[in-house]
Amino acid sequence: MTRSQFILAIALLVVAGTIAFTVSFRKQERRDQDRIAKALKARHNQAISNFSASSSSRKASNQRVAERSTDRTRYEVSAVVFSQQEIAEKVQRETLAQLEEMTSRYQLTGTQRRQLFALLAKHHNNFQDGMVVNGQNLYRPASGEQLASEVYPLLDPSQQDLYQDDILSKDQWWSEIITQLRDDLDGAIESGEMIAVEVDENGNQILTTSILDDAPAQGDGTAIENNGAGINLNNLIGQ
Repeated sequence: MTRSQFILAIALLVVAGTIAFTVSFRKQERRDQDRIAKALKARHNQAISNFSASSSSRKASNQRVAERSTDRTRYEVSAVVFSQQEIAEKVQRETLAQLEEMTSRYQLTGTQRRQLFALLAKHHNNFQDGMVVNGQNLYRPASGEQLASEVYPLLDPSQQDLYQDDILSKDQWWSEIITQLRDDLDGAIESGEMIAVEVDENGNQILTTSILDDAPAQGDGTAIENNGAGINLNNLIGQ
C-alpha cells in the first residue's frame, strides 16, 4: 500500500466515523426531544386534571354553601315527658354546637346537616328514649353501634377522606392517653399509693398477708380492683 493510499484510507475511516457519530447523535437528540415532549404533555395533562379537580371541588363547595343558605330547618330536640325537657334542651344545644363544627370542618350540605343532627342527637350521652328530634321519635343506639360508622356513609368521597383522617388522629390521641394512664397506674401500685386487690372465681377479694398488714380501712377509696388481670382502661373510657 502506497503512502497516498494509506492517507486516503485513514481519511475515509475518519469520514465514516464522523458520519456514524453524527447519525447516532441526531438519533439520541431526537429521542431526547421526544422524551421531553412526552414529559411536557404529561405535565400539561396533569395540570388540566388538577385544575378540573380543583374546579369541581370549588363547584361542589359552592353548591353546599348555596344549599345551606336555603336550609330553613329548625333543629330541635324535645321531650314528651315534661321532666325530661331540660335534658332535651341540653342535648339540642350541645348537638347543634357539634353540628356547626362538623359543618365548618366538612362543608356539609343542608341534607347532610339534617341527617347528621338526628345521629348526633341520639348518640348524645344524655339522650333518652322517646325524645323527639325534628319531629321524629328516636331511641338510643343499640349496644356496640358506633357513631362514626353511621356518619361515614352520609359523606361524599372528599369528606370521607378528611373524616377518616380525623378519626385516626383521635384514635392515636386516645391511645397515647391510655398508655399514659396505664403507666401512671402501674407506678402508683408499685409505689404503694394504690393497692391491687385480686378477686377469686366467686367474686371474693383475695388479700395477701403483707397487703393486709398495710391495707387501708375498708371503704376509704384507695383499694383498686383489677379482677386479677389489670384494669381495662379501654372499657373504662368507652374505647
